[in-house]
Amino acid sequence: MKQQLVDILADPVTKGPLEIQAGQLRSESGSVYPVVSGIPRFVKTEDEAQAQTRDTFAYKWKRRDTYEWMLGKTDDALQIAWLLE
Repeated sequence: MKQQLVDILADPVTKGPLEIQAGQLRSESGSVYPVVSGIPRFVKTEDEAQAQTRDTFAYKWKRRDTYEWMLGKTDDALQIAWLLE
């Protein structure tokens, strides 16, 4: 994670500053937030529905072949129809 991004983030609970330590964000209050693939994870709870949503979107975004043909197209109506389908 880039330091310049950390400078604009704040602890979601205390609103205090964060710093990077060993691949995690730490607040002055002692809270620790993991950074996974460069993305800070501030939500500490995960129920079964959240896990299912995460897994479903991860699977879909990894399948570029199902939507990549559309990238760069200028026909908004075609994109909207495809997304609604």
